[in-house]
Amino acid sequence: MSTNRLESRSYTIYLQGEELALCRSLSVLYLYDNKVERIPDLSQNYCLTHLYLQNNQITEMANLNPLRKLTKL
Repeated sequence: MSTNRLESRSYTIYLQGEELALCRSLSVLYLYDNKVERIPDLSQNYCLTHLYLQNNQITEMANLNPLRKLTKL
């Protein structure tokens, strides 16, 4: 299982889809408790099953349709 932990850092995170596209086998992504304003393009992350985004500043939920394996949001 491939996991990326960036939680509880109070970062202002500007994730671009290009960076995450390099992690195609990524299955779990922790981004909670930060200052994320928008969901990055995750369309290349087909293996993503868990995406943790709580306690951020996201105003719109979009671009999640390609994530067919996503079971926890």
